[in-house]
Amino acid sequence: MSSKRGVSSSTKSAAASIVDDKKDSKLKGMSGDCSEDVLMEESCWKVQSVEFQSIKDDPGKIEAMTVQELRATLRKFGVPAKGRKGDLVFALKHFMGESSQELEERVSFNSLENISLQKNTKRTSDESCVASINTVSEVSGFKKSKRRMKQSPVEDEIVKVDTEIVTTKRKLSIKTDDLVTLPQAEPWTVLSHKKPQKGWIPYNPRTMRPAPLTDGNSVKLMSWNVNGLRALLKFEGFSALKLAQRENFDVLCLQETKLQEKDVDSIKQCLIDGYENSFWTCSNAKLGYSGTAIVSRIKPLSVCYGLGIPDHDSEGRVVTAEFDSFYLVNTYVPNSGDGLKRLSYRITQWDLSLSNYMKELEKSKPVILTGDLNCAHQEIDIYNPAGNKRSAGFTEEERQSFGSNFLSKGLVDTFRKQHPNVVGYTYWGYRHGGRKTNKAALKFETGWRLDYFLVSESIADKVHDSYIVPDVNGSDHCPIGLVLKIQHDLIKPILINAGLSLVGFFLTVKMIPVASKYVLRRNLFGYDINKKGTPQGTVKVPESLGIVVAVVFMVLTIVFQFFTFAPDSIWLVEYNAALASICFMTLLGFIDDVLDVPWRVKLVLPSIAALPLLMAYAGHTTIIIPKPLIPYVGLKLLDLGFIYKIYMWFLAIFCTNCINIHAGINGLEVGQTVVIASAILIHNVMQIGASADPEYQQAHAFSVYLVQPLLATSMALLSYNWYPSSVFVGDTYTYFAGMTMAVVGILGHFRCVLHLFIFCCFISQYIRGIIHLTHLHAWVRVLTSECD
Repeated sequence: MSSKRGVSSSTKSAAASIVDDKKDSKLKGMSGDCSEDVLMEESCWKVQSVEFQSIKDDPGKIEAMTVQELRATLRKFGVPAKGRKGDLVFALKHFMGESSQELEERVSFNSLENISLQKNTKRTSDESCVASINTVSEVSGFKKSKRRMKQSPVEDEIVKVDTEIVTTKRKLSIKTDDLVTLPQAEPWTVLSHKKPQKGWIPYNPRTMRPAPLTDGNSVKLMSWNVNGLRALLKFEGFSALKLAQRENFDVLCLQETKLQEKDVDSIKQCLIDGYENSFWTCSNAKLGYSGTAIVSRIKPLSVCYGLGIPDHDSEGRVVTAEFDSFYLVNTYVPNSGDGLKRLSYRITQWDLSLSNYMKELEKSKPVILTGDLNCAHQEIDIYNPAGNKRSAGFTEEERQSFGSNFLSKGLVDTFRKQHPNVVGYTYWGYRHGGRKTNKAALKFETGWRLDYFLVSESIADKVHDSYIVPDVNGSDHCPIGLVLKIQHDLIKPILINAGLSLVGFFLTVKMIPVASKYVLRRNLFGYDINKKGTPQGTVKVPESLGIVVAVVFMVLTIVFQFFTFAPDSIWLVEYNAALASICFMTLLGFIDDVLDVPWRVKLVLPSIAALPLLMAYAGHTTIIIPKPLIPYVGLKLLDLGFIYKIYMWFLAIFCTNCINIHAGINGLEVGQTVVIASAILIHNVMQIGASADPEYQQAHAFSVYLVQPLLATSMALLSYNWYPSSVFVGDTYTYFAGMTMAVVGILGHFRCVLHLFIFCCFISQYIRGIIHLTHLHAWVRVLTSECD
């Protein structure tokens, strides 16, 4: 931005001087109304735009131009005009291939870097407002000297004449009533390479990035070597909040934080809302050196630090976070250093260890390697390849090691895969303003692509975008990003769970006859009242066979954890809390069968068993306000907080007791459980298929993991409990089944299953009421006949 300054009355009408880029830099005073200057400037823009469009509409004009015409046209548009006719034709054709918007930016960069005009509230024929303009003109020069130019009416200036460029910077005051802002140039959109090959083009993120995904089924990762995090946070032109709002990343990987362990806590307090998950590692070998971190709004399943090798882990160079569908390895690879002192360590130890570490992780799920890998792999990745053959980061040894240890072992360079012929850099030397020109002035201080996202081949096709963000300042590196389409692999664990459930069905069928003999020995039996008066009505029917179903269910669900959940999985906590409540309820139900406790005690038992469930619950505590009540309440959602857990507590009590509907009717308790569990399973499968929200899908999959074993084992029990019943389920089964479905609804983090379950239970209770009414009607008829 240009700095605004006051202008004295003696200089308000003074004219500004400009530099003629074709002749000697002779300053000429100008006077007159500033509105005429603005009109002339606008007219110049229009003429250039018309000429540009004319040539673009008829490319044949380019071939017909003479060398002088080609040079004049190129200079008019701010394009270097050196070389033979063939070179000039190629340059103009390449320039015409860019958008007209890029033309305006290029012209504005070479003529006016920024124009800002401040509007005046007083409007008269003789009055106008004051604005400041910074003009930058580039003039060819051949003499190395510094000379004082003639003083202009506005201010003095010094013109530096170099072998390549003479730059004149001036400030002048102009009067106008309008506000005009011209865009700044984007130098990274200009092809900058010492020896570009045919077909190479510069990276332009505005035109080369695909349309963003809108289905929400993706994750955005970013990586940035910040070259000192504390210095970055103090940098005037940087805003972490604006970067997060603009990029909306899910995970940010940082390298070269240069933090000490004592600094981490204070940095964590500065994290942006929504990114509470952060993991930091610092260098112990050398303070204020190296250091990496991962900041995420998605809670990882697990996190580990280093490679597990003490010789490599003292500098805090690796942080690994495990997510549902991939491992993310954030790495700051050691630089080979001045004089290539660490080259041998880099290629013989570090790269090999990191490669082996990656392959070990890939045995369980795909891997994403990101960070400053300190290697420009190909000549397209560095501005001056010939001059850096023995520079750290571009030696033949490092490039070969990069290929053999990473790319040849199944990792894919996502940026190069998406942009095979694009020149894009991620590092520029601070000295000599290399970033402003997309290269540096000195031979060895050049643009490099050192930052990467390498992914396993198995997920390379899921990469939606791999990009560079060259306009973010604050470090000698710029951020890079990766948008990955994610599809949680729910089919595999669901199929494993279904296979285990099938095994559970046959196991339950085999175990029930064996268990029946043992319960009869302990006098746990009953008589079938539906067969009263018949020889079968005097047969002792073994009771409490629901214990077999519960035991098989618990074994299946515990074994299933081995195939699905990582040791540090956040779902594993809730999963085991669910099993604890189910196991607790099964035990209390069996105690009820043995002791035959009264109903007032039966109501208390589920409240005790529900405690692990309530303690582990981490879902929502809100309810939806019915639309007719919203105008009166003023809310669409109401957060009940702790009251919501009380509601769930009562719900668990209801679910466990409502299964125990009507003792003596063959297959009724198990039958309704099978019907409700089938409905819940169908509902879950439909929701998984219809939703694009990974967390929502995972919640319904969590429900499936418990419902399928329940359904399979209950169907095995139903084959014995169906009329004519050969076993009774007992209160053990009713408590077990009710608590299982309560857990499914509550820890599944959704309410539809609970509502479905309650609806089915209501229907069952309604049927029970009809049955009781028929019994009452029969008794009335008996009493009436006796009275008669």
